[in-house]
Order: sequence, then C-alpha cells, then structure tokens
Amino acid sequence: MKTPQNKALVIIDGQDMHEIEQGDSVHIKLASAKAKLIHREEFNYFEILKQKLGWGDHR
Repeated sequence: MKTPQNKALVIIDGQDMHEIEQGDSVHIKLASAKAKLIHREEFNYFEILKQKLGWGDHR
C-alpha cells in the first residue's frame, strides 16, 4: 500500500492499520494490566526474529 510523502502508516501488532498525516501524534504507553502469553516449549522468540530479519543469513 503506497502513501503520499506527507502520510505514514502505523501498524499495530501486524493487524490494525492507521494512516497518519504530517502533524499527527502517536502516543505509546504501558497498559495498566499485564498479559500472560502461552507458547510451545520449542518456541524461540529470538530464532524467529533472526529468521524474519535475515540475521546471520550469509547467502
């Protein structure tokens, strides 16, 4: 999706997409409640991040 030069897209958690314009503000703060996340034991956040960002990929 292309946006004009004076606009940008803010994408939250890869799902919510908002177009903002020059002069708009984005405020980020910690939530008052904590979330507990469940994942499989073999899940390795850093390995997935490495794959997605192509770190260490010397092809």
